[in-house]
Amino acid sequence: MKTQKNLPPALCCSEIGVVHSLGEAGIPVHSGSFFKDNPALFSKYVVKKVHFDDYTSEHFIDELIEYGKQQKSKAVFISDDDRAILMFSEHREKLEPYFHFLYPDKHLVQGLLDKREFCSLSREYHLPSPISYFFSNEKEFHAVKDKVPFPCIIKPAFKQDWWVPGFTERVGDYKKAYVCHSLKELEDFFESIKDLSDRAIIQEYIPGDDAHLYSLNMYINDQEDIKAIYIAQKKRVYPIGAGTGCYVQTVEEKEIIDQTAGMVKNLHLKGLVNVQYKVHEESHKPYIMEMHVRNSFWNYLGTAAGMNLPALYYSDLTGEKVNVNAPTKPDGYKRNVAFIDLGKDIKAFLQYKKAGEMTFRQWIRTYSGEHVIGGNMLKDPLPIVKNIQFILNRRLKSKFKRKAPSDIIPEEHDFNTQPIQSAH
Repeated sequence: MKTQKNLPPALCCSEIGVVHSLGEAGIPVHSGSFFKDNPALFSKYVVKKVHFDDYTSEHFIDELIEYGKQQKSKAVFISDDDRAILMFSEHREKLEPYFHFLYPDKHLVQGLLDKREFCSLSREYHLPSPISYFFSNEKEFHAVKDKVPFPCIIKPAFKQDWWVPGFTERVGDYKKAYVCHSLKELEDFFESIKDLSDRAIIQEYIPGDDAHLYSLNMYINDQEDIKAIYIAQKKRVYPIGAGTGCYVQTVEEKEIIDQTAGMVKNLHLKGLVNVQYKVHEESHKPYIMEMHVRNSFWNYLGTAAGMNLPALYYSDLTGEKVNVNAPTKPDGYKRNVAFIDLGKDIKAFLQYKKAGEMTFRQWIRTYSGEHVIGGNMLKDPLPIVKNIQFILNRRLKSKFKRKAPSDIIPEEHDFNTQPIQSAH
């Protein structure tokens, strides 16, 4: 759909899936990033590029205000970067004159995005979450380590805590979490990272392989009504065991949706929200692993399944009629549509094959259904080229010593985790 130039812009500090979803709805997209090589900046849907400093700096807020002053009308702020969201939420009063946005209470935003605070939040609201302990230094680690049930997982309070020089050399491939089967394994892992980042979460391990992971995405309006929702199963992740979804498929999971609906009112959630679940392989009970006030990185899957959440969010906040392409029912999304991050899925298959969990025939057959290929939109080719350049440059940089944490971007951020190319 052609961009409607008379509409307020959407400022997207995001990867390319959000850009594609908004652009296809005819919404003018201003793509913002602190990372100059972000392929989203080069999409044909982008009518303006906006370069920012580090999202964790208050200078980011000054830049947002300056950007807002330059616009003829309020822009809609939308991001899939937790750092940008945290900073924006904290300074929302300063930004309100210049932006449309919808977030829960700022203390709740902090509590959801900081995994340490999420432990306390889960207990306060009796959320169905695994037993968790957090620590902020070595002394606190030794105070909680003997309370931990095994096996357990250990993960950073903020994912960027482990995006630091030396992490992969000591630990191996970056993962969202690492499984420890004994106290010694846990102590050894902590010893290897404590001088890089000594704050983290230790959490009860919920039994089940990667296919027991589910990601629920929704848009909730200011009255706390769920306007649109879809759920996807992570059939494959990379790295296997505790990685990011590389083959994710929309599915029917009414129990999880019903459980989430009750939680929305309990927590007073608003805006774009993502809930990560793991279903216990024996009890079949869904446990909440994480929550975010944004949607998944593979955002375009919802759009491909008839749930263009970013466009619905934009339309609701601005009152503008755009091509939302939303179903008549909040859960009326199309089932069995898959998102595939091709590069990661190939590497994931090799790991699953080595572990004896998948054959080539089983793997290749999953490509026969309806799907979108992450980041590869043939009618929007320049981001593909930029993503290839980014990957090659990163491989080159890995041979040299990195000078700053900002240079460390794990495989999760190849910037090809968003969409598109329909098949079948």
